[in-house]
Amino acid sequence: MDHILPVIHGGGDELSNLALACRACNLRKSDRTEAMDEETGQVVRTFRSRTDRWVEHFHFDHETGALVPLTAIGRVTIAMLDLNHPRQIVARLI
Repeated sequence: MDHILPVIHGGGDELSNLALACRACNLRKSDRTEAMDEETGQVVRTFRSRTDRWVEHFHFDHETGALVPLTAIGRVTIAMLDLNHPRQIVARLI
C-alpha cells in the first residue's frame, strides 16, 4: 500500500489517499510528489492515480511493451519510477 500524498506532506491513511504499488515503485517514489522534467527543466508533479486519467498521460506501446509519456506528468512519473526498465517491459509483454 502506498500513500499518494505521503504522510510527511500531510497525507492521511484514508482510502482516497492510498493506492496499490509494487515494492519497487513504492521504494522509488518514497516521499516524493514531484520531479524535474528533463525535457522542460521544470519541476512537475507526478501522476496521481486517484484523480488523474491514465490515458491522458501515458500510452502503452503494444509492440515494444514500453510506456510512452504523453505529458510532462507522464515523463516525470516514468522516469521517477523507472517504468521502462527492461524487467518491467518484459513483464508487460508476458
